[in-house]
Amino acid sequence: MNKLSVFHLVEDLKTGGAERVIADIVEGLDRKRFEARVWCLTRGGETADELLEKGVEVRILGIWSYHNPLNIIRLSRLLKKEKPDIVHTHGYFASVIGRLARLLCLGYRKAGCQKSGPSHHHHPRALHLLGV
Repeated sequence: MNKLSVFHLVEDLKTGGAERVIADIVEGLDRKRFEARVWCLTRGGETADELLEKGVEVRILGIWSYHNPLNIIRLSRLLKKEKPDIVHTHGYFASVIGRLARLLCLGYRKAGCQKSGPSHHHHPRALHLLGV
């Protein structure tokens, strides 16, 4: 049986509640059925270090803004290259850049989970254009 690859896209993995939730999800997945990876857009952190020690692949992408189209293209190319089955975004920044990259990189399933950041009611037109 082929494993499903699940990529968790997050801004960073410093110490906090959302970071703990991500770690709990990744650690709780059946490793026989799922290959979990965590991509930190900006930087790692304490939770990233913990996951690395437990054998989870954590990758730091060094992407600090979705205002630069080159960052969106870069993320889209990485997704096309890695071909994850599911991309689960966490937080506002990761959700926005993940959706923008998805527009350029069709063919993968995406789950979104916005745990923090501005309410979508502040940006209804932008989120409508992103297909939310």
